[in-house]
Amino acid sequence: MKKHILIVDDSSADLYMLETLLKGHGYDVATAENGEQALEKARLDPPDLIVSDSLMPVMDGYTLCREWKTDDTLRRRPFALYTATYTDSKSEALALDLGVDRFILKPQEPDVLIGIVRELLEDGYRARQVEALPTGEEMELFRQYNEVLFNKLEQKMQDLETANRKLRLSEESYRRTFANASDVICTVDKNLIVSSISPSVERVLGYTEQDFVGRPVTEFEHRVLTPESFARATADVATVLGGQTIDSTVYEFIAGDGTLKYGEVSGSPLMQDGRITGIVSVARDITDRVLATRTLRESEASFQELFNNAPVGYFEYDTQGCIHRVNRTCLEMLGYQPEDVVGQPAWKFVMDEKARQQIMARLSGTLAPFKGVERSYRRKDGAPLTVLVQDRLFYDEQGQIKGIRCTFQDITDIKQAQENLQTAKEQLLQAEKLASLGRLSAGVAHEILNPVNIISMELQMLMAKDNVPPDVLEELKICMAQIERIVGITQDLKQLARVPSNKTVMADINDIVAHILNLYDTQLKIEKIETKVHYQRDLPMTSLDKGKIEQVILNLITNAVDAMEGKENKVLRVRTDLEKTPGDADSLRITVADNGTGISRKHRSVIYEPFFTTKESGKGTGLGLPISYSIVEDHGGTLRADNNEWGGASFHVRLPVTVKTDV
Repeated sequence: MKKHILIVDDSSADLYMLETLLKGHGYDVATAENGEQALEKARLDPPDLIVSDSLMPVMDGYTLCREWKTDDTLRRRPFALYTATYTDSKSEALALDLGVDRFILKPQEPDVLIGIVRELLEDGYRARQVEALPTGEEMELFRQYNEVLFNKLEQKMQDLETANRKLRLSEESYRRTFANASDVICTVDKNLIVSSISPSVERVLGYTEQDFVGRPVTEFEHRVLTPESFARATADVATVLGGQTIDSTVYEFIAGDGTLKYGEVSGSPLMQDGRITGIVSVARDITDRVLATRTLRESEASFQELFNNAPVGYFEYDTQGCIHRVNRTCLEMLGYQPEDVVGQPAWKFVMDEKARQQIMARLSGTLAPFKGVERSYRRKDGAPLTVLVQDRLFYDEQGQIKGIRCTFQDITDIKQAQENLQTAKEQLLQAEKLASLGRLSAGVAHEILNPVNIISMELQMLMAKDNVPPDVLEELKICMAQIERIVGITQDLKQLARVPSNKTVMADINDIVAHILNLYDTQLKIEKIETKVHYQRDLPMTSLDKGKIEQVILNLITNAVDAMEGKENKVLRVRTDLEKTPGDADSLRITVADNGTGISRKHRSVIYEPFFTTKESGKGTGLGLPISYSIVEDHGGTLRADNNEWGGASFHVRLPVTVKTDV
């Protein structure tokens, strides 16, 4: 059977806390707000223990104890005095004299208090009994008691006056704060009727106080709160009325002008006499912050999109050389997934065995940044990837190295284009050498054959004579055999002079020029040469040796690029035109111009001579222009050079428009 305890206190908060504590430990609890009320309840249903405050209205704890100890029914039941007012030794002595079983000071640790209660409720515990005192002693006792009580009441009144003064100041401060609050402060009673709202609601939301006060909160759905926020507010109201608080919940408000605003709301229960009587909430306008955050997120999303789709690969690695950030372009170049790369050392993906030492040296600051350095990376499938690397150290707030940001560009195609261009140049050089050697061979063969033919005729005449001795005849035959060998050799030389030629085809000169420019595109970009190209549309097809004309154009562009070496602003101009000549065949003109050094006066007459060159030793053969000149001439065209008004030189190729024939 549960033990029955009566607790007496005029403070509803203290009464509620003590009641909750005792019920939580399995006791049956009754309450009273003063001594008189406690006596009435105790006489109707005597408790197993009474725990009483000392200073209370109507009847205080000391008087209650006196009455308790003189009641035949109640005197044998333990009486505990639980006080925060009378705490001195004199007050304790008086209480014990009146028969109090335990004198307990407020506040007390719950475990200690429950221990005392259990002790007083033990079956063997006997409540203190007080013998009736002689009238004189009793009067002296209560004179002392009244003296203590008066002093305490006087102090209590002073404390109360001080508290009231502070309360008035606090209320005045609250009213000023309430009236001038930048946030919106709102109170709602337990029936969910708005009881007050701060004037700031007009500034924040564009409503008046009259739009809210006296109205139920249910009216504000769709009018002040969006449906989603109203549903969340309904749940929050239930939470607060249950005794909890809510912090920093974001609601969407509909302002008086229809615009959407955002408020950060906190709510707490309003208490009176230990009971929840309503809700107080504070709403702070965070519209600017929400919009700024949204803009920031959109900006971050946009940045992330740009980061992932950048035309160059990007990754970051920390001071240990481990990659912790990488973009999609980088992953696609290497053929990996993010989980394959993030957390891995950067040198794992580099084919250079010295990569680790280089990366650690960069992190230590002992190695200069990589700017336009070619490096081979290893793809997931094992294939090499040639990239152009640039990197930069980045630092923390203390100025310490935090890691390296690295970008790289896939130049595999560029390298291949460079190799193709180099191959074309080498083929061009070889063709020039063969053409020159062929012309030289033809000349040598012609000069040798003339005297050899005379010698052959003389030998044949000698061998035809009848009186030639046999031994001499044999010698003449040997000489004749050597002559025939010389003739064979010279015939081979003449054959070498006949440089193989492709058959002519009908071709579009614009396509030929575009092909050569495309071949040269990468080199032009590396050299930072601005290219200005003009193609005349609808040029007629013409019969020509496509390979040899490509050789001419490639030669002219190569010479133009070389002529601009060392210039800051390099410009290459290429143009195609149709020249109409009255009474004569139309001509196709290809112009290749540069803004380089131009052609000096003394060199104009010799630029087409074999082996003449103005280039440094080892950079040119002096055969390109002579062979180009011969090719154009073989096509019935002309090759002319002149200087530009803006500087540099222009070369003009004119080819007649012809039908298909062999060149």
